[in-house]
Amino acid sequence: MEVLEIVNKIISLTVSVLLVGNVIYPLVAILFRKKYLTCSERGKRRYAVMICARNEEAVIGNLIESIKLQDYPSELVDIYVLADNCTDNTAVEARKSGAEVFARNNKTKIGKGYALNYLYAKIILKKGDVYDGFFVFDADNLLSKDYITKMNRSFKGGMNVVTGIRNSKNFGDNWISAGYAIGWIFQTALLNGGRSVLGIPCFVNGTGFLIGAEVLKQKGGWNYFTLTEDCEFTVDCALSGIEIGICADAEFYDEQPTSFRVAWTQRLRWMRGKYQAFGKYWKASLKGIFSKKTLVYMDAFSNIFPAGFLIFVSAVLTVIQIAASSAGVEAFIISLVSILVKSYLSMLILGLVSTALWWNRIHEKPLRKIFLTLFYPIHIALYIPITFTAAFKSVEWTPIKHNVTKSIRDISKEEKLPVAEIYNEKVR
Repeated sequence: MEVLEIVNKIISLTVSVLLVGNVIYPLVAILFRKKYLTCSERGKRRYAVMICARNEEAVIGNLIESIKLQDYPSELVDIYVLADNCTDNTAVEARKSGAEVFARNNKTKIGKGYALNYLYAKIILKKGDVYDGFFVFDADNLLSKDYITKMNRSFKGGMNVVTGIRNSKNFGDNWISAGYAIGWIFQTALLNGGRSVLGIPCFVNGTGFLIGAEVLKQKGGWNYFTLTEDCEFTVDCALSGIEIGICADAEFYDEQPTSFRVAWTQRLRWMRGKYQAFGKYWKASLKGIFSKKTLVYMDAFSNIFPAGFLIFVSAVLTVIQIAASSAGVEAFIISLVSILVKSYLSMLILGLVSTALWWNRIHEKPLRKIFLTLFYPIHIALYIPITFTAAFKSVEWTPIKHNVTKSIRDISKEEKLPVAEIYNEKVR
């Protein structure tokens, strides 16, 4: 049993070191918010918006509308949609809404990474090097009216890649959607906010980000094809010395899963993708820890290291130790309950802090906000068996159907904004 105890302590120490940023970054973000929230005014640049969509006819039009309603000059923003292996009217709806549409049918190279690379190549082939940067969005996203204006300021303020802040269209649907929504607040506002203050590259979370044209040219396109292409891109940028910043007042919205099965499948893909990224970058990121950019490489390594696997192993070892002790069944139950309660409370604090900080930006009744936040620890705890399962299960990329058809006008009404004044202009 002494051996198990030593092994468990080593695992616990390793996990603590890897996850220490989850405590430090939020504290830094809260204490020094103004340092990264303020964006300096810069000249306007020309952008291409890239949207890869698979059977998204229900929501694609609302996203394009929110782009066309931006307060940024419409002549400087071109919208491109890739109808990727679609069997519905996504292409028709996208064209009807004013986007330029390309189609791709490839049953072997499946996934967002392949789709993005294909769309980027099509844009460059048709337009050449006319864009300063490329926005990446998912079809279910909606943009706040000044999103591009604010991202432009940060981008031309010196950032090579800029990510915005993700909010949810359907926080109050159930505990699953709320768990996702709180998780995005924690990751995009608190973790990335802290990274930005400390000079560490922020983490790109799948959508709602801007890439400088020079970055894509340097990388030869979007050559990231793991199941978590965003994680792969982030780590590659960090190791290449490419800055990823955050514009924490540029807000966009997306739809969260409400089905346990869909949520499990999606997160299983994310974890499997992290294993792929770990296999690809662990050596380079580990070597860099002993360089002058220790924090940058340490953060990159911790992002791809499957800490949930070690937590699962540690939990099993802990149960074995308690069960094998001579304290008896009652003591075993008390010890186990104590560990579960402490774990629940520690994760609940993270959830409550995130919800409290974004209280006025979460579109739900107060009591329901609090009630759903109580389930956030369960949402986080599920990553432990998911990470363990992903280590042994073969996973493929599968699309998620989106059904929340809210428009940016609906969001504005929920926020009690003067919709008539904000959107009295014609859709360009």
